[in-house]
Amino acid sequence: MESGFRLTLAALCAVSLVQCRPASPRTNLLLIVTDTLRADALACYGGSAHTPNICGLADRGVLFEVAYANAPWTPPSAASIFTGNYPTAYANLSSGPSYAPSFWVSDEEVLLGEALRARGYDVGLGSMSVLVRNANVLQGFEPLPQPPDPIDAALSGVAKTGEYLRSHDGTPFFLLEWFMDPHAPYEASGVLEQLEVDPSRLSRPLVFYTTLGHQTEPRMREHAPEMSDYELSVLRRLYFAEVERIDEKVGNLLRVLDEAGLRQSTYVVFTSDHGEGFGEHGTFLHGVSFHDELTRVPWIMAGPEIAPGTRVEMPVSLVDLMPTLRDLLAVDCLNDPQGRSLRPLLRGGAGTATDEPGHAHYLASPDKLIRGMDAVVDRNYKLIAMLNGRVALYDRSEDPGELHDLAGERPDVVSRMRAELGRIRGEKDARRGQNFAFRTEADKLEVHERSLRGLRALGYVE
Repeated sequence: MESGFRLTLAALCAVSLVQCRPASPRTNLLLIVTDTLRADALACYGGSAHTPNICGLADRGVLFEVAYANAPWTPPSAASIFTGNYPTAYANLSSGPSYAPSFWVSDEEVLLGEALRARGYDVGLGSMSVLVRNANVLQGFEPLPQPPDPIDAALSGVAKTGEYLRSHDGTPFFLLEWFMDPHAPYEASGVLEQLEVDPSRLSRPLVFYTTLGHQTEPRMREHAPEMSDYELSVLRRLYFAEVERIDEKVGNLLRVLDEAGLRQSTYVVFTSDHGEGFGEHGTFLHGVSFHDELTRVPWIMAGPEIAPGTRVEMPVSLVDLMPTLRDLLAVDCLNDPQGRSLRPLLRGGAGTATDEPGHAHYLASPDKLIRGMDAVVDRNYKLIAMLNGRVALYDRSEDPGELHDLAGERPDVVSRMRAELGRIRGEKDARRGQNFAFRTEADKLEVHERSLRGLRALGYVE
């Protein structure tokens, strides 16, 4: 790809919504989110999976090289993605003796979907995670109708969105496709015959590895740390196979978009809600740490005014996604978001984008396993705050694997980042108070029970 351009943070912050105009009054938006996809699985991020369609989208637009989800599991990350605010502002922490956190975005917030619907857009849902729906972030969306049979076999898995695009009548649209894969268990159909696995090197039948996931989390937690390098490589290959299936689905959507003549008038965004662990830092699956394998995700965009082949090195996070889309579409929505518009980073030019002091990225998750932990990313540094008050500091420029804790060696950096973490904590606590001020305890309990049902359906809790 061509290199990106150089832009200072001061210039980025100087661009206001008032100055922005959409590329076209009929500009469309297709947002594709795939669950549990770590950035380094994709070929365009240096990964092993064969992903020509997703990486082809990057060739047509911008790839953010260092993009963070604001939480390492779905519900809080989804809250952040759709609101532009840090997820803990929406956490219902009074969940009773069996702690399973729920997240709720109030109806009083005006999100992008409902703002575009009010402007006359079709705002439609293709596939969707129940955990996302339960967070009340899909305000303004309506399910797309199921197309009649027969349908093009190539559109399997994206039938609703694909059929909408093929029969598009000219109405501007905002479509959301949220794929559940490559979420565990890693069981992409037809993969086992192609893996060429040596059964003699496995301690259990191959089907055991294809069924490990949150539904069988105790088995994963118990057995995965004892697996051989070969067994772990099989798990990764199964995961990569699911990533490649997602790439095929993305390719089908992009093909139909092109056939309908909508490429030039549509912003296409591809990202994920969090990553997945395969033993790095002793963790498997997700939701239990803030290391890059769980929080660094792909973020790729293409469309009007986005320069092809742009790569941005400056760290960003998904809290910036909706403010950027709001800016591109010049629509009034969101509730004073903590994220910023990255529109100036999409224009291309000479050089490479760099970060400057003044904008850190907060990572949090009041999950039952790590409640009370959080983290902050500021340029190359990541500070992880532990439950016992201890912190770990990593310099990603020198240690991309986050293996060497520098907290004892760089106290000045720790002090600066602790102060930044304290500032953000105070800000998000104030926002959380505002968000839940009008909610009754009965409302909170009802939201929690609905969220709990979704968590049970996916095997997170019993």
